[in-house]
Amino acid sequence: MGEYMGYTHRTMETKMSILEMLATKSKTLTDISRELGLSPSTVSQHLKELRMAGAIQQVYAGRPRKWKLYTVTSNYWTSRRDNSNEVDPWALGNYGITQR
Repeated sequence: MGEYMGYTHRTMETKMSILEMLATKSKTLTDISRELGLSPSTVSQHLKELRMAGAIQQVYAGRPRKWKLYTVTSNYWTSRRDNSNEVDPWALGNYGITQR
C-alpha cells in the first residue's frame, strides 16, 4: 500500500473522511466514531493530529460545557487551491500533516 505525506492511504482516507463529515456539521467524537465504524481511541488520534495541525477545532456546547464538538477551521478552507467545499488532501500539507 502506498504512502501519502508519510501516511498510509487508509490513514489519509480516514482523515479526509473526518474533514468531509465536519465540513457540513460539527460532530462529537462518538458521532464520528459511529459513522466511520472505528474505535473512539482511533478517531481521537486522528482528531488530535488534525487539531494540532490547525485543520479542525474543538468547541464546547451545552451548559456547563457538556459536549466537545469538532468543526473544520475557516483557515482550512482559505488554504485551498480552489473555492470548492471538497476536501483537498494537498491542503492538509499546509497544516503540517506530513510524515510522522
